[in-house]
Formats: sequence, structure tokens, C-alpha cells
Amino acid sequence: MSQETMETQLLHTLHNVTQKTTTPRGVVLPLYDDLVALGLSLIMELRALGVTLPVEIPHCGDLDLKLVKTIKKKTKQLGQVIVYDACELAVKEKSLLDSNKPIFCKDIKECHDKFRTFDIKVLGVIYSRFEEVMLVDADALMMQNPMPLWETEKFQKSGTLFFNDRISQTNTSLGFHALLFQSPMALWNTQKYQTTGTMFFNDRIAEANFSMGLGYKPANRPNIMAIEDYLSKADLAETKYTFSDFATGSAGGDFRNKGENKSIICGSAAHYFPEKSEDTPIQKVSLLYMNTDYIMRYKPKKSPMYYSAPRPRDFFPGTFEERKLLMMCPFDITGVKFSDAEVQQIYQRQHFFDIAKEWEDDAKEPAGAEREAAEILTNEKLEVLLDRMKNGPPLEDATDPPKDPFKEEQEKKSADIKNKADELREQEKQLVHTLNQIAQQTTVKRGIVIPVYDGIIKLAISLVLELRTWGINEPIEMPHCGDLNPEVQKMYPTKQQLGTIWFYNVCEKAARATSVMDSSRKVFCDKLEDCHKKFRGFIIKPLSVTFSRFEEIMMIDADTTFFVNPAKLWDSEKYNKTGNFLMHDRISHEQWFMAERVPGKPDLSVEQNYFSTFDVKPFREIPTLERPKATIENPTTVTLNFEPSEFLLRSHSFNIRAGHQVDSSLVLWNKKRQPRATAIAE
Repeated sequence: MSQETMETQLLHTLHNVTQKTTTPRGVVLPLYDDLVALGLSLIMELRALGVTLPVEIPHCGDLDLKLVKTIKKKTKQLGQVIVYDACELAVKEKSLLDSNKPIFCKDIKECHDKFRTFDIKVLGVIYSRFEEVMLVDADALMMQNPMPLWETEKFQKSGTLFFNDRISQTNTSLGFHALLFQSPMALWNTQKYQTTGTMFFNDRIAEANFSMGLGYKPANRPNIMAIEDYLSKADLAETKYTFSDFATGSAGGDFRNKGENKSIICGSAAHYFPEKSEDTPIQKVSLLYMNTDYIMRYKPKKSPMYYSAPRPRDFFPGTFEERKLLMMCPFDITGVKFSDAEVQQIYQRQHFFDIAKEWEDDAKEPAGAEREAAEILTNEKLEVLLDRMKNGPPLEDATDPPKDPFKEEQEKKSADIKNKADELREQEKQLVHTLNQIAQQTTVKRGIVIPVYDGIIKLAISLVLELRTWGINEPIEMPHCGDLNPEVQKMYPTKQQLGTIWFYNVCEKAARATSVMDSSRKVFCDKLEDCHKKFRGFIIKPLSVTFSRFEEIMMIDADTTFFVNPAKLWDSEKYNKTGNFLMHDRISHEQWFMAERVPGKPDLSVEQNYFSTFDVKPFREIPTLERPKATIENPTTVTLNFEPSEFLLRSHSFNIRAGHQVDSSLVLWNKKRQPRATAIAE
């Protein structure tokens, strides 16, 4: 089938859009303003359960930029989170064969009208960088780690896994309407099916619940993703697909106990682990998650909670009309009381919600020391919560009023904020707090950084090819300081052989950077031209580390050649113990570089002067990895205001035996494990 024929339904373009993946696996969590606290509390819940996957948050221009900025600052608390406007991408999408033909919408208003609904889930999957997607609603309340879902036979065989929705009333106005987007091997069979706008109706109208689902883009051929939270029958696409083996149950406090297989529970949707072994009784199948709007209303100790025991998905008990019940009240069920562990999961989520709500409230306050102080105190509150979850005692109901009077609580909080704000103002004299904030806004776990300019770009690209030949597939950043041809920056990322490479002007970022407590105060340079003078040279390296999106960085000079795969360094004992790995430089002349003397002081090198005059006190508020105390005395005449390492005291450069100590052509650096050193680097 020709590309032109396929493009009559935009299949060729849609296929190309959906297959631009760069990351093997991740979570997609669509959000808008009103769902932020709920969504962030879910991310914290997933992290507490052991889910370390990156998370994408697609939105449709309905997420406050202040909240976006706050989310990006919370990488320590939330892990890797990528926030992006999916509607901005959608409005720019045109047919590959006709640049005048829009794919999704003709302008941003139409995109907003179309996708500021459940339909944002469709864009979230289409534009996801993840090859394997776990799509989750913000109101999913997890009862166990969802990671084992990836290993289920259902997902492994079909590349999809969906959960059944509740059996709704047969006269409901809900139906199905689906958007088809293509994957490679089934393009040939799609043209005879006219899927756009098709409606399907039967006596089980809400067939699929899309509050949570797994999908593998290349394997599912083609995928059909539901609009308005429902999935039309994938039979139409002649594709493999899988549903949970179990019908959706109900969970909540309204349990009408009439005995086994005779009771009623009115509440939120309850979903179970989707498959079991043949010898496992259905009664032993565990509750996986709830899909609920009432997370903050639950009080399981005061009002015990129950969920309906799992039933096979094909079981049909009859209609709700016959029983005069709503669809939220499944009947003829057996009630199961929430275990202590499940109650703790509810309390955890409630406490996480409180933390997220405080972040949200803080984000709306004017920039300044007080706001930064409030955020730090909330972060510390989260650390206390995580410690309690790990070490006890068990959590209590987060929705109960505090024991202390409200006024007393507010006075204490105000005093704490004032004290913390005073500390921050002292730190910010050296821009410590801002530097730490900039450096810690990472979105990708690990990657390679190769600083470039016009004169070395070909050398740098040959290094990228060399690294790919070694089997190194991590994304690569290529920062520059406005001294790289724009056409080159457009051309190289189109070369599949190079893998994922990102060019960006780090000096533009530096020129825009201002203090988080005083937007009129520049951090690196007053204007872009000043940044060019300052950073067009060796010094671009520490700047590139500061602004890198990578948590773990391997920075390499373009003129480096490898004889052994450098990826082995990630697993070295040295790197894993310290979070950094540095190479020695050659012993250079003892009068040059770091060994140059301070004018008028022939016995004092510029390195010694730097170490003796640097004020480390403001940086001590930033965490660091403690190191053993040096076993030798300072052999020089300078007085140091910090605890020096043994390596420094023995080094050639500090003792003025050489002008260099470190060769920066290859550096490994973990910004999360070395936050204090990263802030000092700038």
C-alpha cells in the first residue's frame, strides 16, 4: 500500500508520530489545574510502592505555569517527571505528505475544545516518549505495586492490558467512539474499516475502564485508544488485546451485609490483579487499585471499608433496574474487609495529598524567601512522613482535625517559615539556594554531555557514532554557547544512526537565570553577550552540568577516543561509592595554570588562595556525602575553612608541584548524590 493511499486517513503521519519513542518504559498521568494535588500525591504513592519509572504529565494548556515550575523543582521528592503541553504539539502536527493538512486541529482553540477532556489521554499516549506506556488516572488509589503488571502473561502476549469497567445501566447515553493510530505491521488491514465516528452499543456499554492500562506501541498493531475514558472493541482493528480476567467490583464504607454472595457494596470502582494461576482460588486474588473521587473522605478506622470479592469478568448478575440500584452498588457479592496494610495505603495517600496541596498553595504565593521557606518546610514534612512509613508507628487518619488548636498550629508554622526564610536570605547572598534549585531540576536518569561549537562539531558527531558502536544508547546532550550553526542543530537529530541527541544553547539559559527570591538579580551574567564572553571556552563544562536534564552525567570532550567501553565506569566501585569519578591530568609546569602565583605573594598559588578564601558556610545547608577525615595535616601555610580531603592535601597541584590535577576530558557526576558540590561548581 502506498504512502499516499495510507495518508487518506492520515495513517502514515500518525504512525510516524506514535513511533518516536526514546525511553523503554514509563508512566503517563494526564493532569489539569484541579487535579494537580491528586496527581502529585499519586506519584508519591507510586514512588513509595517502589515504582521508579519516569512519569510524563501531558496537559492541554490548562496547567498553571507556576504549578509546572513547582513540579519541575520536586525531582528529589517525585523522581523523574516530564511536564509538557500536548495540545501545543498537536496543533503543529501536519500531514507528512501535505503540510497544509492538520492532523488533530486547525488552531489551538480547536485543540483546547477537543482535548480538554478525557481525550487528553489519547494525545498522552500518542506523544509519549515511552515505548511501553502505563496510563494512569490521578484518582487511582493503589493498594499494591503495579510493576508486576508488565510481567503478566496478558501484557507479554498482546502488548496491551485493560481493566473492565462496571456494568452500567442498559439505557445509558454512553457509547463508544475511538481514535485509531497506527503501528507498523497492521497498516495493510486498516483501510477497509471506517473507524472514525463509529458508535457501538450493547447491553454492557462501558466495556473498558481506562483509569489504568498498559500498552506497548510497536507490538499493538494497531492500537485503538478510547476517547471519553472508554475503549471500543479492538476486534474492529483485528489486533491482539487483553482485559483483566475479573469484573470490576466496588469498594467503600457502605456495606450492606446480607451474607456470602448476597450482599451489596455501594462505592467506588475496585480493580483486582488481572490474572491468576490455575491453582489459585479466585477468593485469593488481591485488590490492585481503586478508581475513586473520595480519597480524602475515607476514614477506615471510624467507618470500616469493604470491597467486593472478585468475580469472573463474564459473570452477569442481572440489571440494576431490577434491583432499583445505581451502578455503583453491585449486588449478590461477598464483602471483604480492608486489611491493615490496605488501610495504611489509604492513609499514606491522604498524607501525600496534604503534602501536594501545600506545594500547590506555596506555588501561588509571591516569589521570595517566605515562599521558598514554606516549600522547604513542606519537603521536610514529607521526609518525616517517609521515615514514619518505613520505621513506624502506623499512620493515622490524615483527615482528622489536628490535636493542637488551629491558631497555635498557624503561629508555629509562621514562626518556622520566618526562621527558614532568614536562613535562605543568608544562603542567597552567594545564590546558593538558586544554584541548587537550577542544578536539581533533572528529568532524565542518566545521559552523556558533550559540549560543542562549530569548530569541533564533526569531531563530536564522530564520537557519538563511536559511542553508539560500543552499544551505548543513552541520550546525549550537546550544549553550546550560541556558537553552533542552527542548520547543523536541525540536521543531525534527524540521523537515526546517532540515536537521541539534544542540542541546546546553555548560555541562553544562563542569561535568563535569576534568583528564585529576587527576579531582578541575575545568577550568571547580566546579558547574553556577557555569557558569551564568560562561557565560550572550557568553563562551559560546569555550566553544562548545572543545566543538564540528566541526574547522572558522563561528560566527554569531543576529542576523546575510547579503547574500552566507557559504560563500564557506571558500575565501578569508585563511582558508586562517591557519585563522581575524575581522571588525573598530566603533571604540568609548576608555574602555570592552578600553580600560578598570586601577585605579590610568590609562595601562594591561585589554587591555594581559592581554597583558603572560599566561604563554604552558606553551602552547608545543602546535603552532601560525608567523607573520612584526612589522616595528614595541611602541609601548606594557608588556613582552610572547611575539612579538606586527604586527596587534596596530597595532590600535586595543591602542593604546587604541578599546574593541573584533573583532566576533565571524561567526568562522571551524579547531581542527586552530590548536590552541594554541584552547587559549588558554579
